[in-house]
Amino acid sequence: ELVTYEEKIAPIYVQQAPHIAYAINEEQFNILRTKFDVENTDIDMAQYMAVFVVAQSNSCGVMADGAYDNKNKFSIQLLASTSDSCEDEQMDHTFVIQTEKANYEKVQLYIGNVLKSSMDIKEKQ
Repeated sequence: ELVTYEEKIAPIYVQQAPHIAYAINEEQFNILRTKFDVENTDIDMAQYMAVFVVAQSNSCGVMADGAYDNKNKFSIQLLASTSDSCEDEQMDHTFVIQTEKANYEKVQLYIGNVLKSSMDIKEKQ
């Protein structure tokens, strides 16, 4: 479930986009919420994990096409618009997604069918 969407990226992540990160407890969530500059986001961390995604696109934008369990990896797929009327000017995007806790090994970000960012989950939930 998409919790927050912003057309911005916290300045620290602009050069790293696309990027994915996760939080499985309240402390991690508060740290990432501050780093990603999405302070007005609340998630029940006892029940859910939070996945933070930063991406850039052309002027037509990008959309979250799906989030799914891919062989014990929580995968998010973004689709960029391919319209001929899009301008090359970069637009920044930040997504916060909540998903029920499970024993995921990784979080992964795909743009289309191409893996762009992946992070091992170091603590079990």
